[in-house]
Amino acid sequence: MLAVIPARGGSRGIPDKALQLVGGKPLILRTVETVEAAAFAERIVVTTDCPQIAGFCKLRGIEVLDRPSELAADDVPLAPVIDHAVQALGWAGSVAVFQPTCPLLR
Repeated sequence: MLAVIPARGGSRGIPDKALQLVGGKPLILRTVETVEAAAFAERIVVTTDCPQIAGFCKLRGIEVLDRPSELAADDVPLAPVIDHAVQALGWAGSVAVFQPTCPLLR
């Protein structure tokens, strides 16, 4: 199973939302740790257009896929973003998507 975590840098309401703290921990890290703890994903990748989010993840050993700017606009649906990740990684198996804006994910 490939776990894809989409973390766009631009947000209408909260810039770099995935790096915002909830309970003292950035949302993106909460999501990665939750997926890791579930122990079902063979691979976890964060897809982002944001250098700050990418840097944060890379410093912690989290795989990052650079998202093209045309897939980072407010009006881009999630499906093309996930398709880009699957194609770029050459993934042929199952895929799950985990939004970092869901801090209560278990």
